[in-house]
Amino acid sequence: MRPNAGVLGRQLHKYLTATCELGTLTRGFDPTTGQNVDVWTTAWSGPCLPRPELRALTQSIVGGQVIDLKRYTVLVPVDAPRGPKQVKITASDDPSLTGKTLAIEDNPFDDWQVVRTMICTYVE
Repeated sequence: MRPNAGVLGRQLHKYLTATCELGTLTRGFDPTTGQNVDVWTTAWSGPCLPRPELRALTQSIVGGQVIDLKRYTVLVPVDAPRGPKQVKITASDDPSLTGKTLAIEDNPFDDWQVVRTMICTYVE
């Protein structure tokens, strides 16, 4: 028997205690300063729940340099858009997460969902 998605959704939304923005971070050129700048374009803003994954820290070699990759799972309401490539945590009970921009690696979808789970990476 399928659970009542509306009731389940209302219960899960109580736990979305942080706020996030879904968007795209691109590099642009500022002709006034002559510098390259990061430009954030917001596609959606709302409640979320970021949390580190169990195997949160991995290392990769990029350009001959070892970098640390931290993996996070971020829950957002199921009606949040699927197109953005990054999630910016704008407020969280965990101060170390506030202000971080995470790259969305995977954004799975199925018809049973009442919240969407996004698998994200943060490069230290």
